[in-house]
Amino acid sequence: MRKLIYAFSALALLFASCSSESDGDSGSSVPNGGSLVKRAVANGNTFEYSYSGNKIVSIKALNQLRAFAYTGNLITKMYISQNNNPQIDYEVKYVYDTYQRLIEETSFNHLDLTATKKIFTHNSDRTISYQNYSGDFTNQNIVGRNGVYHMNANGEVFKKEEFYQGNLSFRQEYTYDSKNNIFINIIGFGKLLTFEGGMFNNILTSHYYDSTNTLVSGFSNQYVYNSDDFPISMTTTATNSSSTYTTQYFYE
Repeated sequence: MRKLIYAFSALALLFASCSSESDGDSGSSVPNGGSLVKRAVANGNTFEYSYSGNKIVSIKALNQLRAFAYTGNLITKMYISQNNNPQIDYEVKYVYDTYQRLIEETSFNHLDLTATKKIFTHNSDRTISYQNYSGDFTNQNIVGRNGVYHMNANGEVFKKEEFYQGNLSFRQEYTYDSKNNIFINIIGFGKLLTFEGGMFNNILTSHYYDSTNTLVSGFSNQYVYNSDDFPISMTTTATNSSSTYTTQYFYE
């Protein structure tokens, strides 16, 4: 379920923030069949997606919104708030290197005035290391957990490991199909590493292991695709359980 909740929306105030910080190409060309997901429905919950060209403006769901701001073709801010409430609850800022790779992500919690920062290091062996920090809005210098993303040839995270004081805390593993993910045509979205698990292709399995290598949770997905190889439905089954739910996708 966590992987479904890439979902949220935007208030007029946040829409204005996104528009005012966006520049460069409007992102009107869409490479993979022209498809942009407009709506998803899962367990009675509706997820609504808004765009400017093929730049994401907002995602709305579950009484929450996420609105995005661009600089050129890179997402540089995300705002999170509750529907029908202009107050921003959370703000996330993204920083990239000269190769347009994400190197820093800072989250500001406006509810309790705390902040967290994640620094990314892109390694030559197709891994991305990260270090977590915490603090207040001015300084984030309290060292937290560190970890490693293991990337496949398609740019997807197939394994994530996180450590505390040198010891493994958990491991998450993914497998994918070779079809188009609902986010593949959204400019800049695939660079946001904290949305790991399904940016270009679709997750087939996900398994979460604790520090003792014990499987704690997981799920598997089965898809029905349209003629452009985008999913129109996904049936999710929990590991070690017969419970399932179905998500339907609608495109513009």
